[in-house]
Amino acid sequence: MLEEGKRASDAAWQAVLESLPRKNNKAQAATAQILTIDRGTERTPQQKAQLASVLASRLLDLPPSGQAQQLFYNWDAINSPSILPMLRTLASKPIAASGNDVYSQRDLKSAALYRWYQLDSEGARQQVLEGIGVANPSLDASALWFLSNKSLPQFESLWAQEFLATSSPTTGSLLVRFGTGAAASAIESSAREKIGKWACDPQAIALAYLVKFAPDTALPLLEQALAARGPGKTGCSRSFFDQVGHYAYGPVVTTVSIAALDDEDPDVARSAVNYLATYGDSSAEKPLWNRYQKWNERWSGQESNLEEMQAGVPAHWSEISLGQSLVQALSSSQGFLSSFPAIMRIRQLCLVKQVCNAITTGRTEPPYRVTLMRIHGHDDFAIAQYHAHSAELLEAKIQQFPPGTAFQLTSNGPSFSKTSDQKALEQETTAIFERHKMKLEPAAP
Repeated sequence: MLEEGKRASDAAWQAVLESLPRKNNKAQAATAQILTIDRGTERTPQQKAQLASVLASRLLDLPPSGQAQQLFYNWDAINSPSILPMLRTLASKPIAASGNDVYSQRDLKSAALYRWYQLDSEGARQQVLEGIGVANPSLDASALWFLSNKSLPQFESLWAQEFLATSSPTTGSLLVRFGTGAAASAIESSAREKIGKWACDPQAIALAYLVKFAPDTALPLLEQALAARGPGKTGCSRSFFDQVGHYAYGPVVTTVSIAALDDEDPDVARSAVNYLATYGDSSAEKPLWNRYQKWNERWSGQESNLEEMQAGVPAHWSEISLGQSLVQALSSSQGFLSSFPAIMRIRQLCLVKQVCNAITTGRTEPPYRVTLMRIHGHDDFAIAQYHAHSAELLEAKIQQFPPGTAFQLTSNGPSFSKTSDQKALEQETTAIFERHKMKLEPAAP
């Protein structure tokens, strides 16, 4: 029965494929996309080529979300010199100010610029500069992930003026990513007046700019922002460190995060723990242990109270979340390695199942497994139980291992099925390991 059903499914898929020439442009594009997404049928090289030809020629007939999907996830199939004019058209198209698909349009513009950049870096870069060198740019820094972090001082004054006048997160993100620090005085002056009154995102951007370019100035302002609570304040403290870390991180934020571990609000403390786990350095290890011990002392003998349910959720959910973040940070932090005895100690101190289950573990001896992922313009690196969210953080992490340590790539599938994006990421990552005299072995077949 299963074999018979598969034959029927394959026959139906082939019939739809053969119907493509009889459809109008939009129907061709939509149908080809559906056939591409369908993973139930094993396609021959001829079938793949036919689908790719239709999608490449009818790309502009798909909705923005479908166009972005093809450019991000099906690029290897539709990539050809003939697609460059379409990429220029998509990348140059203005984004509507409103509507249900604004985010899809932004994703599409980002995807088109990225693929254009791969085929013609100078042409695409010029288009990017024309698009962001204005007072109200349509793309933020995250959409331009493929550009180097080289500064763009020619736009800094314009961006700073626009950000201070409108609090635009889009302009502010560009200011942090591509700035030089030339606007530090103006940003500091505005921050002193607006902290606690600003919306959380622009406040985090202003502080991140100072963290990156004027850390001595940033320290008292970070402390002021964290203390800005209560009536008349915008209440950004509970996710404060997550918000700032999204745009910039550095030793000054680590210092303030460590001080906030003992904050009386468990949500503030949890935000500090999460920042230290993601961006902290070795100075965070002892303070995190101290905070975990205090948390255990606070709830030891009160486990039933900690797990008490109210309206279907734990009554002390913020405290449980803090406990979970603490064990995750101690077992898989960016700033230090967690030994097997340390993991065992975390388990011994653990009080309740919900917290114990958050302890993360990985291979305890080399070769350590490395998993890489490049999806939708974002890279993620996993080494054993550790996660690094950028190549810079990856580089810092691997230096914690002894020189010559062996690592091994973990493959999610056969090598011939990897996308060109994935292969490029593996090559870039291998070069990082080699630069630090580490061995990154290819994935076993």
